[in-house]
Amino acid sequence: MHMQELQERNAKLVKLFQEKSPREWGKEAIVMELLAESGSVADAVMRLEKFKTIKGTTIETLKDEIADTLFILFRLCDKYNISLEEAYLQMYKKALKKVTEAKEV
Repeated sequence: MHMQELQERNAKLVKLFQEKSPREWGKEAIVMELLAESGSVADAVMRLEKFKTIKGTTIETLKDEIADTLFILFRLCDKYNISLEEAYLQMYKKALKKVTEAKEV
């Protein structure tokens, strides 16, 4: 499955959420949630790597947190009409050119 298809599915899921909770999330709320989800990813890694002693965190926990972050990132992209797949490929091409032309990274 391509990232664009995932982004389209995500938009459909957001619409279902909005039917249950009619309050529209603005761009600011989406960015705040993206930061919160990023913190959850960091927290899961800290637990897995034993920097925090709270038990119960597994690779499945980390997968869920990463997926939640992607969900919110897709929402932000939709707000600005950005294809995450196209944006990533554009960044990848620039980075590949930069790293292949660099003497040191």
